[in-house]
Amino acid sequence: MINPLDYLYYKIYVAWSYISGGGRPINHISAIGFIMLSNMYTVYIAINKTLSETFGIGSIILEVIFCAIYFNSKKEEMIIKKFENESNKSRVIGNIIVIGYSLLSVISLIYVLKYIMIRSNL
Repeated sequence: MINPLDYLYYKIYVAWSYISGGGRPINHISAIGFIMLSNMYTVYIAINKTLSETFGIGSIILEVIFCAIYFNSKKEEMIIKKFENESNKSRVIGNIIVIGYSLLSVISLIYVLKYIMIRSNL
């Protein structure tokens, strides 16, 4: 079974490699961290109807620690080798899913933040 986090990492790695013109990009870890934080914030805000400063700072610290531990260089090489020979059909479907997931994550965060701002002005 495919680990969704590893596959997301691989797809974002490939996208940043393409955008940066090759080599080993480092922005892919930031992009994954942002997507994961947006998901955490969306759920937290949806449940609590607010975003506390403590949760915001704590979640960022935890996210940085998690990414530093989980996405080390050995893990990165393993993930890239695991998915680099995927079929064209799998690649296209994976691209669609990852783009959809990324957009949904950002749009959801914007929606709940907008809801909080509208609600706080009432």
